Amino acid sequence: MEISMSSEGEVSVIHLNGRLDMFSSHHLDDYLKPFLVEGKKLVFDCSNLAFICSAGLRVMISALHYLPEHHGAVAFSSMTPPVLELFKLCGIEPRCIIEPTIAAAVKRLDPD
Repeated sequence: MEISMSSEGEVSVIHLNGRLDMFSSHHLDDYLKPFLVEGKKLVFDCSNLAFICSAGLRVMISALHYLPEHHGAVAFSSMTPPVLELFKLCGIEPRCIIEPTIAAAVKRLDPD
């Protein structure tokens, strides 16, 4: 799993590339801690996310619940069909901002 970040104004875009399994989910959790502490607006770019396990899903759900309570926000963009299907099966999809592109997700979090 490769994790990188770019910025779109006030929004940080977290690019996920590869498989988010039980080993790499710990790396993502550590990577996100500074963003959570600062109450950032995050977009998870899932365009190259091939797989996500329950541990990886837990990390994303934690951010999804934590950030809005701390003046931040979370959106997901460019979800691959398997990842989107998992979000639907787990009942998370209706509670998320999911957009087809990074630009659309950024605009939802930072409309100015």
